[in-house]
Amino acid sequence: MEKLGYVLGWRVRTIACAPRADFGGLQPDPSKPASRQRIKAEARTSGADFGFVLDGDGDRLYVVDETGATLQPHGLTAHVLRHAITRRQRIPKIALTQSSGMSVRLEARRLDLSVCETPIGFKYLAPLMSSGEVGLAAGAVGDFAVAGWSTDRDPFAIAALVSQMLARTGMPLSQTVANLHRDLGTDALHWIEHLVVPKTTVSATTMSNALRCIARHCGIGGGVETAPVQTLSHGAFRLRGADHQWLPMRGSTTERGIGLYGEIFGEVPSDLAEVLAAHMNEKHENGRSRS
Repeated sequence: MEKLGYVLGWRVRTIACAPRADFGGLQPDPSKPASRQRIKAEARTSGADFGFVLDGDGDRLYVVDETGATLQPHGLTAHVLRHAITRRQRIPKIALTQSSGMSVRLEARRLDLSVCETPIGFKYLAPLMSSGEVGLAAGAVGDFAVAGWSTDRDPFAIAALVSQMLARTGMPLSQTVANLHRDLGTDALHWIEHLVVPKTTVSATTMSNALRCIARHCGIGGGVETAPVQTLSHGAFRLRGADHQWLPMRGSTTERGIGLYGEIFGEVPSDLAEVLAAHMNEKHENGRSRS
Protein backbone atom coordinates (compact mmCIF):
# COMPACT_ATOMS: atom_id res chain seq x y z
CA MET A 1 0.00 0.00 0.00
CA GLU A 2 2.86 2.37 0.78
CA LYS A 3 4.38 1.78 -2.68
CA LEU A 4 1.00 2.36 -4.33
CA GLY A 5 0.71 5.64 -2.48
CA TYR A 6 4.03 6.86 -3.81
CA VAL A 7 3.05 5.86 -7.36
CA LEU A 8 -0.20 7.83 -7.00
CA GLY A 9 1.66 10.89 -5.73
CA TRP A 10 0.68 10.72 -2.07
CA ARG A 11 2.83 11.88 0.81
CA VAL A 12 2.73 8.71 2.86
CA ARG A 13 3.13 8.22 6.59
CA THR A 14 2.96 4.66 7.85
CA ILE A 15 1.88 3.68 11.35
CA ALA A 16 2.58 0.31 12.97
CA CYS A 17 3.55 -1.30 9.67
CA ALA A 18 6.61 -3.14 10.97
CA PRO A 19 5.84 -6.89 11.25
CA ARG A 20 5.16 -7.98 14.84
CA ALA A 21 3.94 -11.36 15.99
CA ASP A 22 1.41 -9.79 18.37
CA PHE A 23 0.35 -7.00 15.98
CA GLY A 24 1.28 -4.45 18.59
CA GLY A 25 -1.22 -5.83 21.06
CA LEU A 26 -4.21 -5.04 18.83
CA GLN A 27 -6.55 -7.35 16.99
CA PRO A 28 -5.54 -7.01 13.30
CA ASP A 29 -9.10 -6.38 12.19
CA PRO A 30 -10.00 -2.92 10.82
CA SER A 31 -13.69 -3.51 11.52
CA LYS A 32 -12.89 -3.27 15.25
CA PRO A 33 -13.00 0.37 16.46
CA ALA A 34 -9.94 -0.12 18.69
CA SER A 35 -7.87 -1.09 15.64
CA ARG A 36 -8.67 2.24 13.96
CA GLN A 37 -7.87 4.57 16.85
CA ARG A 38 -4.25 5.30 15.89
CA ILE A 39 -5.12 6.19 12.31
CA LYS A 40 -8.11 8.29 13.41
CA ALA A 41 -5.92 10.31 15.77
CA GLU A 42 -3.19 10.72 13.16
CA ALA A 43 -5.66 11.90 10.52
CA ARG A 44 -7.05 14.55 12.87
CA THR A 45 -3.68 15.96 13.88
CA SER A 46 -1.44 15.55 10.83
CA GLY A 47 -3.44 17.25 8.10
CA ALA A 48 -3.84 13.99 6.17
CA ASP A 49 -6.53 13.83 3.49
CA PHE A 50 -7.49 10.30 4.52
CA GLY A 51 -6.24 7.24 6.36
CA PHE A 52 -6.32 3.55 5.52
CA VAL A 53 -6.43 0.64 7.97
CA LEU A 54 -5.62 -2.84 6.65
CA ASP A 55 -6.17 -6.20 8.27
CA GLY A 56 -3.39 -8.64 9.15
CA ASP A 57 -3.10 -10.25 5.72
CA GLY A 58 -3.85 -7.13 3.70
CA ASP A 59 -7.09 -8.03 1.93
CA ARG A 60 -9.56 -5.85 3.86
CA LEU A 61 -9.57 -2.06 4.17
CA TYR A 62 -11.28 0.62 6.23
CA VAL A 63 -11.05 4.33 5.37
CA VAL A 64 -11.14 7.35 7.68
CA ASP A 65 -11.55 10.92 6.46
CA GLU A 66 -9.47 13.97 7.36
CA THR A 67 -11.46 14.48 10.58
CA GLY A 68 -10.80 10.93 11.73
CA ALA A 69 -14.36 9.77 11.07
CA THR A 70 -14.78 6.22 9.75
CA LEU A 71 -16.48 5.56 6.44
CA GLN A 72 -18.60 2.49 7.06
CA PRO A 73 -18.04 -0.09 4.29
CA HIS A 74 -21.52 0.29 2.82
CA GLY A 75 -21.00 4.06 2.56
CA LEU A 76 -17.58 3.59 1.00
CA THR A 77 -19.08 1.11 -1.48
CA ALA A 78 -21.70 3.71 -2.44
CA HIS A 79 -18.92 6.23 -3.11
CA VAL A 80 -16.96 3.75 -5.21
CA LEU A 81 -20.09 2.85 -7.16
CA ARG A 82 -20.94 6.51 -7.85
CA HIS A 83 -17.37 7.24 -8.90
CA ALA A 84 -17.20 4.19 -11.19
CA ILE A 85 -20.43 5.14 -12.95
CA THR A 86 -19.22 8.75 -13.29
CA ARG A 87 -16.15 7.36 -15.06
CA ARG A 88 -18.53 5.44 -17.36
CA GLN A 89 -17.38 2.08 -16.10
CA ARG A 90 -19.82 -0.66 -17.06
CA ILE A 91 -21.36 -2.24 -13.97
CA PRO A 92 -24.30 -4.48 -14.93
CA LYS A 93 -25.20 -5.42 -11.37
CA ILE A 94 -23.72 -5.30 -7.89
CA ALA A 95 -23.51 -7.99 -5.22
CA LEU A 96 -23.80 -7.34 -1.48
CA THR A 97 -23.93 -9.54 1.57
CA GLN A 98 -26.95 -9.57 3.85
CA SER A 99 -25.09 -7.37 6.34
CA SER A 100 -24.51 -4.48 3.91
CA GLY A 101 -26.09 -1.17 4.91
CA MET A 102 -28.50 1.15 3.17
CA SER A 103 -26.28 3.74 1.47
CA VAL A 104 -25.04 1.46 -1.28
CA ARG A 105 -28.47 -0.10 -1.76
CA LEU A 106 -30.04 3.33 -2.22
CA GLU A 107 -27.25 4.46 -4.56
CA ALA A 108 -27.79 1.33 -6.67
CA ARG A 109 -31.51 2.10 -6.77
CA ARG A 110 -30.78 5.69 -7.83
CA LEU A 111 -28.61 4.37 -10.66
CA ASP A 112 -31.23 1.75 -11.61
CA LEU A 113 -28.84 -1.11 -10.90
CA SER A 114 -30.06 -4.44 -9.58
CA VAL A 115 -28.58 -5.87 -6.39
CA CYS A 116 -27.76 -9.52 -5.82
CA GLU A 117 -27.80 -10.31 -2.09
CA THR A 118 -25.73 -13.20 -0.76
CA PRO A 119 -25.06 -14.79 2.62
CA ILE A 120 -22.28 -13.21 4.66
CA GLY A 121 -18.78 -14.05 3.47
CA PHE A 122 -16.77 -13.06 0.42
CA LYS A 123 -16.72 -16.69 -0.70
CA TYR A 124 -20.28 -16.09 -1.89
CA LEU A 125 -19.35 -12.89 -3.74
CA ALA A 126 -16.19 -13.98 -5.55
CA PRO A 127 -17.92 -16.46 -7.94
CA LEU A 128 -20.28 -13.70 -9.08
CA MET A 129 -17.30 -11.48 -9.84
CA SER A 130 -15.43 -14.30 -11.62
CA SER A 131 -18.42 -15.06 -13.84
CA GLY A 132 -18.78 -11.41 -14.86
CA GLU A 133 -22.36 -11.36 -13.57
CA VAL A 134 -21.62 -8.38 -11.30
CA GLY A 135 -19.24 -5.46 -11.62
CA LEU A 136 -18.83 -4.63 -7.96
CA ALA A 137 -19.05 -6.79 -4.84
CA ALA A 138 -18.81 -5.83 -1.19
CA GLY A 139 -19.29 -7.23 2.27
CA ALA A 140 -19.60 -5.31 5.52
CA VAL A 141 -16.11 -5.78 6.98
CA GLY A 142 -13.96 -3.88 4.48
CA ASP A 143 -13.99 -6.52 1.76
CA PHE A 144 -14.46 -5.20 -1.78
CA ALA A 145 -13.88 -6.18 -5.41
CA VAL A 146 -14.29 -4.01 -8.51
CA ALA A 147 -14.41 -5.31 -12.08
CA GLY A 148 -11.32 -4.45 -14.07
CA TRP A 149 -9.17 -4.63 -10.95
CA SER A 150 -9.77 -8.02 -9.39
CA THR A 151 -12.41 -10.68 -8.84
CA ASP A 152 -11.28 -11.19 -5.24
CA ARG A 153 -10.90 -8.83 -2.28
CA ASP A 154 -8.71 -5.95 -3.42
CA PRO A 155 -8.03 -3.08 -1.00
CA PHE A 156 -5.53 -1.57 -3.43
CA ALA A 157 -8.26 -0.96 -6.01
CA ILE A 158 -10.36 0.80 -3.37
CA ALA A 159 -7.39 2.93 -2.30
CA ALA A 160 -6.72 3.99 -5.90
CA LEU A 161 -10.39 4.74 -6.53
CA VAL A 162 -10.65 6.86 -3.37
CA SER A 163 -7.60 8.80 -4.54
CA GLN A 164 -9.16 9.30 -7.98
CA MET A 165 -12.44 10.41 -6.42
CA LEU A 166 -10.77 13.07 -4.29
CA ALA A 167 -8.75 14.34 -7.24
CA ARG A 168 -11.90 14.56 -9.35
CA THR A 169 -14.09 16.35 -6.82
CA GLY A 170 -11.40 18.57 -5.29
CA MET A 171 -13.32 18.39 -2.02
CA PRO A 172 -12.33 17.02 1.40
CA LEU A 173 -13.44 13.44 1.88
CA SER A 174 -15.74 14.44 4.74
CA GLN A 175 -17.61 16.82 2.43
CA THR A 176 -17.93 14.18 -0.27
CA VAL A 177 -19.35 11.80 2.34
CA ALA A 178 -21.81 14.43 3.62
CA ASN A 179 -23.00 15.19 0.09
CA LEU A 180 -23.68 11.54 -0.68
CA HIS A 181 -25.61 10.95 2.54
CA ARG A 182 -27.63 14.11 1.92
CA ASP A 183 -28.46 12.93 -1.60
CA LEU A 184 -29.57 9.51 -0.34
CA GLY A 185 -31.36 10.69 2.80
CA THR A 186 -29.12 8.59 5.04
CA ASP A 187 -27.36 11.43 6.87
CA ALA A 188 -29.32 10.82 10.10
CA LEU A 189 -28.72 7.07 10.25
CA HIS A 190 -26.38 5.75 12.94
CA TRP A 191 -24.55 2.45 12.58
CA ILE A 192 -24.85 0.03 15.50
CA GLU A 193 -22.95 -3.18 16.11
CA HIS A 194 -22.89 -5.42 19.18
CA LEU A 195 -21.83 -8.97 19.92
CA VAL A 196 -23.27 -10.93 22.83
CA VAL A 197 -22.12 -14.34 24.05
CA PRO A 198 -25.21 -16.22 25.34
CA LYS A 199 -24.95 -18.55 28.31
CA THR A 200 -26.65 -21.34 26.39
CA THR A 201 -27.83 -22.21 22.89
CA VAL A 202 -30.30 -19.64 21.57
CA SER A 203 -33.26 -20.78 19.49
CA ALA A 204 -34.44 -19.14 16.30
CA THR A 205 -37.62 -18.04 18.08
CA THR A 206 -35.62 -16.36 20.85
CA MET A 207 -33.50 -14.49 18.30
CA SER A 208 -36.54 -13.39 16.32
CA ASN A 209 -38.39 -12.17 19.44
CA ALA A 210 -35.27 -10.45 20.76
CA LEU A 211 -34.83 -8.61 17.48
CA ARG A 212 -38.31 -7.13 17.69
CA CYS A 213 -37.77 -6.15 21.34
CA ILE A 214 -34.48 -4.45 20.45
CA ALA A 215 -36.24 -2.55 17.68
CA ARG A 216 -38.77 -1.24 20.20
CA HIS A 217 -35.99 -0.36 22.65
CA CYS A 218 -34.23 1.66 19.96
CA GLY A 219 -37.45 3.49 19.14
CA ILE A 220 -37.51 2.33 15.54
CA GLY A 221 -40.64 3.31 13.65
CA GLY A 222 -41.13 3.13 9.91
CA GLY A 223 -43.45 0.13 10.17
CA VAL A 224 -40.97 -2.08 12.01
CA GLU A 225 -43.49 -2.81 14.77
CA THR A 226 -45.77 -4.61 12.33
CA ALA A 227 -43.20 -5.73 9.74
CA PRO A 228 -42.49 -9.46 9.62
CA VAL A 229 -39.12 -10.67 10.83
CA GLN A 230 -37.33 -11.90 7.71
CA THR A 231 -35.63 -15.27 7.97
CA LEU A 232 -32.40 -15.13 5.97
CA SER A 233 -29.94 -17.89 5.16
CA HIS A 234 -27.47 -19.36 7.63
CA GLY A 235 -29.59 -18.62 10.71
CA ALA A 236 -29.88 -14.86 10.24
CA PHE A 237 -32.92 -12.65 10.83
CA ARG A 238 -33.72 -9.10 9.75
CA LEU A 239 -36.22 -6.35 10.45
CA ARG A 240 -36.48 -3.52 7.95
CA GLY A 241 -38.58 -0.36 8.15
CA ALA A 242 -39.96 1.74 5.32
CA ASP A 243 -37.69 4.64 6.35
CA HIS A 244 -34.33 2.89 5.74
CA GLN A 245 -33.87 1.71 9.34
CA TRP A 246 -32.93 -1.95 9.59
CA LEU A 247 -31.70 -4.45 12.17
CA PRO A 248 -30.28 -7.90 11.39
CA MET A 249 -29.16 -10.51 13.91
CA ARG A 250 -27.11 -13.63 13.30
CA GLY A 251 -24.78 -16.10 14.92
CA SER A 252 -21.19 -15.16 14.14
CA THR A 253 -19.08 -17.76 12.35
CA THR A 254 -15.80 -15.99 13.18
CA GLU A 255 -16.53 -14.95 16.76
CA ARG A 256 -18.36 -16.95 19.39
CA GLY A 257 -21.64 -15.20 19.93
CA ILE A 258 -24.62 -13.53 18.29
CA GLY A 259 -24.20 -10.27 16.44
CA LEU A 260 -26.69 -7.41 16.20
CA TYR A 261 -26.01 -4.62 13.75
CA GLY A 262 -27.83 -2.20 11.50
CA GLU A 263 -28.77 1.45 11.13
CA ILE A 264 -31.20 3.51 13.17
CA PHE A 265 -32.22 7.15 13.43
CA GLY A 266 -31.23 8.99 16.58
CA GLU A 267 -28.65 8.11 19.18
CA VAL A 268 -27.90 4.49 19.94
CA PRO A 269 -29.20 3.63 23.47
CA SER A 270 -26.29 3.43 25.89
CA ASP A 271 -27.68 0.25 27.46
CA LEU A 272 -28.26 -1.56 24.17
CA ALA A 273 -25.60 -4.21 24.81
CA GLU A 274 -27.06 -4.99 28.24
CA VAL A 275 -30.61 -5.20 26.89
CA LEU A 276 -29.48 -7.50 24.09
CA ALA A 277 -27.67 -9.78 26.53
CA ALA A 278 -30.72 -9.89 28.79
CA HIS A 279 -32.96 -11.04 25.94
CA MET A 280 -30.46 -13.64 24.76
CA ASN A 281 -30.09 -15.09 28.28
CA GLU A 282 -33.73 -14.76 29.42
CA LYS A 283 -34.59 -18.44 28.92
CA HIS A 284 -31.40 -19.53 30.66
CA GLU A 285 -32.04 -17.31 33.70
CA ASN A 286 -35.69 -18.36 33.96
CA GLY A 287 -34.77 -22.01 33.75
CA ARG A 288 -32.11 -21.65 36.43
CA SER A 289 -34.46 -19.85 38.81
CA ARG A 290 -36.90 -22.77 38.66
CA SER A 291 -34.30 -25.43 39.38
